[in-house]
Amino acid sequence: MSKPVLYVFAGSVWATAPQLALHELGYGSEIVEEPINLEEGANFHPNFLKLNPNGTLPTLATSKKIYTSTAEVVRYLIDHAPRPAGKPSGTDLLEILHGAAIDPNFSMLSARSEAELKAKGMGIGGRFVRGRQNSLERLARTAPEYKAFYKTKLAQNGFLVSLFDNVAPPDAVRYFIGRSNIHWRNVSQFVSTDLPLYLPASGFIGGEMPGEDDFHLAVWLARTVAVLGGSPNKDGVKSLEKELGGSGSVPQKVKNYWKLWSERESWRILYRRTLH
Repeated sequence: MSKPVLYVFAGSVWATAPQLALHELGYGSEIVEEPINLEEGANFHPNFLKLNPNGTLPTLATSKKIYTSTAEVVRYLIDHAPRPAGKPSGTDLLEILHGAAIDPNFSMLSARSEAELKAKGMGIGGRFVRGRQNSLERLARTAPEYKAFYKTKLAQNGFLVSLFDNVAPPDAVRYFIGRSNIHWRNVSQFVSTDLPLYLPASGFIGGEMPGEDDFHLAVWLARTVAVLGGSPNKDGVKSLEKELGGSGSVPQKVKNYWKLWSERESWRILYRRTLH
């Protein structure tokens, strides 16, 4: 029987969740990792859309079923792990982390001022959306069976391209900046007030070992800290201070949790150079 194939990308926030699980749960060669380059829009290729019609990562293909959401993939890895994980999710934390209000992918693309929008257009955000648009335009001409999918994606991603290329209408720019400010207020509220309610005073949510919630929360925090300029080490979480009100504003439980992950071998392997 063929081995399950896990489709990932090194810069993907959610694809890193199952990669953390692989390390923490003792997997070796039981799972094959296959890279899909999101910057080049490889996830929009018809061959990948046949596996996952949403064109998203992570995706896990087994001999019996294809799993197309982060929650499904991580759950599968826990259920089939060589060694047990911490306790399973028992709250609404996963729903919150994957919800639109604090979407970590939007964190990367968001811009709270015209100056920030211009800077992101010249940086990785601009390169990312332009690369995807080029891929979508090319594939839309050659894969008519996915015409509806490409039409939707071209419009969505094209809106971002227009923003980063400074050709969007003023109303669209104001809308995006306003949405970005709301987004970061949501993130600040979550980290400062809501997240500590889910965290223990010490250890992981899953107990002594990371559990289901931990794999999702770890990568959400990593992306958030990355966008704010933080590093993978134990002090990286201090980058949140600029959002939460200055020095000492990061809740102690959040700092303890970050430190715990930053000391794990899995963390040091996946974030050995930088957060993403």
